[in-house]
Amino acid sequence: MIRRPPRSTLSSSSAASDVYKRQLCAEQALDYRLKCLRAPAERWPEEVPGVCAQILARDREEAMVLAWAVGRMEQLGTPVERPWELMRRIRGDRAWEAAVTEAILTATDGCEFAGALAMVEPNTTGMRSLLIYGISDCENWEQAAARGMNAGIALRRLALPRCAQALMEEVRRHDGRQAAEDAMLALGTLGDDLAIEFLKAQALDAEAHTRDINCVAAQALALMGSPAALQGCLDIWRTSDDREVQARAFRGPMVACGRSHPQWSQYQRVLPEWEPPRMAPEDGREVCRELLAQVDAASLDRSRESDHSSLLRFIDQQEAAGG
Repeated sequence: MIRRPPRSTLSSSSAASDVYKRQLCAEQALDYRLKCLRAPAERWPEEVPGVCAQILARDREEAMVLAWAVGRMEQLGTPVERPWELMRRIRGDRAWEAAVTEAILTATDGCEFAGALAMVEPNTTGMRSLLIYGISDCENWEQAAARGMNAGIALRRLALPRCAQALMEEVRRHDGRQAAEDAMLALGTLGDDLAIEFLKAQALDAEAHTRDINCVAAQALALMGSPAALQGCLDIWRTSDDREVQARAFRGPMVACGRSHPQWSQYQRVLPEWEPPRMAPEDGREVCRELLAQVDAASLDRSRESDHSSLLRFIDQQEAAGG
């Protein structure tokens, strides 16, 4: 993570500015190295095992580059034995945790994400706190949403205890600030039904600090994809007076039925380890049809009636096509 110096220290002669420039150059160099690994690996897959072997044998290496190699070897069906020992060898007994956490939170490629998860030593209890507190520990707030979704997936895949409770406490602790929104997105990709009522309350809170809190809570619930979460999405959609909140909540039933949405498809393409919805599309359509049948269409306003009829038509078309 890059720590930017105060504006007053940005002169070319200041020590703080020099540190900032070195950090920025290091981050850009890492991005370039990863691009140089990804592209040739797709074009010359037969060379990948040799490249991975060279990376894994080094005494010093960045966590994300190691994650790429570990993930690629796993993809090839020859997983690295005890991959968590790689970071211990390079970073020592404690420093590895922070490095692997950052690799997980910043991963934008499925192989790198899987490799970073593989480098977490089993039963490492401190990873829950590192992942949750690391969500918003970045300079660019636009990156924090992706970090939050990565954190939720990682917490679910690592099967760490009491993650939903810890994330809900993080939302309360930040009380309406950006970090609360990021923690709610982590709740969404974590997919624990324990958070459904909490997210519903946040989405419908008329006294929320900002409208963004309502919108992100609805979006997080839509990310979960379970039958109970879909019921929660429709409750928000019917109850909220805010059209944006309604629309974000209604994405849950849409995606569960197999209807594409740009935000969902883009993220799933980057991180296939995230598997929304948790039901097969045919099961999602069956659940959504039952839920929509409980809605009195005559009582809906124009926008909600349009959502309702459009999704029912899509379900009919998919079932008629045998999809």
